[in-house]
This record gives sequence, C-alpha cells and structure tokens, in this order.
Amino acid sequence: MIPDVQMMGLGICLFSIYLLASREKRSAGDRISIAILSLWSLRFLLLYYKTHLDLNQHSWVIVADQNLFFLDGVLLYWLTKSINGEPLAIWRRILHLLPFLLATYSSLSIYISLSSRDLVELYKELSEELATKTFEPQFWEWVFIISLVIVNLIFLGLAIRKARQYNRAILDQFSDVSKIKAPWLEPVLIICMVFLVIPLVIYFTNYLQPTLDVGWLGKLLLFFFSLTAVLFSAYLVRQSFAPTPLGKPQEKRQISAEQAEKLQNFYQQLEIHMHSQRPYLEPALTLNKLAEQINLSANQLSQVINTQTNGNFHDYINQFRIAAIKQALTESDEQVIVLAYTYGFNSKSTFNDVFKRLTGVTPTQYRKQAKT
Repeated sequence: MIPDVQMMGLGICLFSIYLLASREKRSAGDRISIAILSLWSLRFLLLYYKTHLDLNQHSWVIVADQNLFFLDGVLLYWLTKSINGEPLAIWRRILHLLPFLLATYSSLSIYISLSSRDLVELYKELSEELATKTFEPQFWEWVFIISLVIVNLIFLGLAIRKARQYNRAILDQFSDVSKIKAPWLEPVLIICMVFLVIPLVIYFTNYLQPTLDVGWLGKLLLFFFSLTAVLFSAYLVRQSFAPTPLGKPQEKRQISAEQAEKLQNFYQQLEIHMHSQRPYLEPALTLNKLAEQINLSANQLSQVINTQTNGNFHDYINQFRIAAIKQALTESDEQVIVLAYTYGFNSKSTFNDVFKRLTGVTPTQYRKQAKT
C-alpha cells in the first residue's frame, strides 16, 4: 500500500508540474508552484529510494531528505507573496533559506567525513535504537528538530495571512473574481500546517524521546504528505491569480471634515456615472477602468467606495447588477441565466451566489414572490 501512496503522490505532482509548465504565460506564482511540486516529487523519490536502493552503494540517500523539510513553509510563503504582487529581495530569499543551507552544510559535512560503509552502519544503528526505544538524542539533534518545526510554523502562518490578504484585495480591484479568487488557498495551507507540522512534531519528538512505533509514524507521515499533494495540486492547476499587483491594503485613518466633503462629492459623481452610463454591464469591469471613466485615481476611487459604502468595489458593482436583474425579473419572463449575462455577470455560479447573498433567496424564488 505504501509504495502505491508514494507513486500516487509522485505521479500527481509530476502531472501538475507538466500542466503548469505547459501554460503559455507563466506567472511568478506558477514558477514557485512548480518549485513546490518539484520539492514534493523529490521527497517522494527519496522516500522510495531509501527503502529500495542498496544503501552501501547509494549512501547519499541517508542524508538527503530531512533537510528538505526546511523548504516547505518557505516556498508556500513565497507563493502567497507572489500572488499578492509583492516582490521579494534576493537578500530576503537568502535569509529565508538560511536554515536549509545550514542544515545542508551540516549533512554534507557528515557525508564527507564518513565512508559509505560507516555512514550505513551509523544509520542502521540509529534505526535499531529507535526501534528498540533506546536512542539518546544529542544537543544538535534537539536544535535541528526545534528549528525545523519553528521555521515551518512561522512561514506557514505568514502564508495563511497572505492568502487571506489576497482574497480580500481582489474584491477591492475586480467586479468579477470567479476565475481569480482562491477560497481554497487558506484552508489548504491550514491543512498543510496540520498535515506537515503536526506529524513532524510527533515523528521527531518520538525520534528524540522514543515511545511510539517508528514504522507506524513513518506511514502516517507519508500518507499526510500524499494527501496534501493531492489537495494542493487539484486546486492549483485550475487556478488563475490576479494578473496585476494588487498593492497594499489602505490603512484606516481619521478623515478631516474637508476630506469627508471631498469624498462625498466624488461619491455623488460616481453614483451619477453608474446610473447614467451603467458601466457595471461590462463583465470585466475593474477598479482601474472605472476610475479612468470618472477621472479619479484607483486609490481615490477605492477610498470613496470604502468610506461611503463601508464595502468593497466587488460588492458595490454587483449591487447595481443585482438591482437591474431584480427589476428585469419582475418585468419580463426572460430566462434567469440570460439576464445574468446581460447585466454583467460572467459566471452562473457567481451570479447565483451573489444574488442569494444580497437578497436571501434564489432568482427563481424572487421572481415567484414578486409576481404573486
């Protein structure tokens, strides 16, 4: 069963890499996603090789896999940074990779200083001590495990926050988010944290203080890795992220009376434009496009909508669309889906979700209630 799980995880990762690499235009997020899936593919291969290769001839496998665990949280954080359009300086990347580089240096030192035979003997001796629960950890082993867990917790926590920021930010920029919203990203990152960090804590805590069966823990860890790879890959290959940088969210600050009056005047100008020109009929309407139409900057328009409606651009535009559709539902017998596309929606599922959220009923129920 376990080799099947390994091969399943490896196959899914490799197929997802192929799909991402086949895209005509690869974003920074795509490239980092390929790096993440390549890391997981390498891990599956190393786990397989460790149990199927002759370690006397391939002793490098013994020291090759554990250090890779320092990269999971880092790469997932880089992914969420990239989809928010936030560049990451080279020196910061190096700093993020420092724990991995130090761990790799330590492993290489051990590999170089010992012969293949001695390294295999040391590995077998360690495995026997773990199996018999007589292993006594050294100080550097405590440091390695604690550092491994802390690094992943920090970067996965930052990644979860960035994923949440992305999904909020696109609502301030786009009226149609059906293809770029990633509601799956935050839950999957949380699952990554649960399925990666917790099993690692259990596994390596047992490594330091043996109390549980090592074989069972190894199988559990492998199953969690495979499940994480399946979830991440299944969502990622169907996802498109916002094509432009979204910028940082505006900080809430006190507005003077003069500024408040100015924002109110801009809002009246916006409302006149919305009712007279009906720009919401364009499915791909964005904050930048609407701002150009009324001669405001994108930041100004965003501030107007946020302060005057206590909402975001996405909800503001869709309120006009839903209002027009509600009127059409009562005045005509046109099919609901036709009305949805006519008045600016580009997705049936998105329309149904928005309509139900704003009215509390489905379009069909609304029409029946209005005509009774």
